[in-house]
Amino acid sequence: MDYLVKRPNHVLKMQKYYQNDTRPLYWRPPRSRLYLNLWFTGLAVGLSGVTYGGYQLIKGLSPGLQRARAPFRTRNAVTGILIGAFVVGVWAYSIRAVKQDTFDDLDEEAKALLDSRMTDERVRAAAAMASASSSAATELASKAVTPTLPGTTDAANVRGVLASQLVKRFPKILDPTSKTLVWGAPPVDHLGRIGDRNDRSS
Repeated sequence: MDYLVKRPNHVLKMQKYYQNDTRPLYWRPPRSRLYLNLWFTGLAVGLSGVTYGGYQLIKGLSPGLQRARAPFRTRNAVTGILIGAFVVGVWAYSIRAVKQDTFDDLDEEAKALLDSRMTDERVRAAAAMASASSSAATELASKAVTPTLPGTTDAANVRGVLASQLVKRFPKILDPTSKTLVWGAPPVDHLGRIGDRNDRSS
């Protein structure tokens, strides 16, 4: 009794296996006993039908045709037996060549292929993220403003030949708002009217 109690219980494992199996109830592996029995039964019925049909065909011949076929009966029988033996031998060799008792290695191979595919996808995603980050960093670095001297910036923003030459020697001679020689003068792009106030937003 203790032996039976200590034995491992595989019922739950098999129950989970059958519950997770999506195949129909009538599914069987290709080399199952059911399919082999059906195949052999069909082969036997077919050979029996062919033999019976040939016998009835020969039986229905006239006596003259039967006497004419008599010398070739042995040769035809030997030829038929050789052809049947060749077909059965090819079938037996093909079954033995592809014979495989267990299919556990197929699951392991599928798992290995899935793991390798997931690893490749992770590597590709990491490479894509690295390339995206490097391109973003390069774009930010290119857009970054390099510090320049105040005189150089003022000279670049000043209009006119005389004003640009003066701002290099005397940086404070120009109006800091409009960059013109006349302090408080309105901008050239927007002169305004006489009645407008002189205070402009910077």
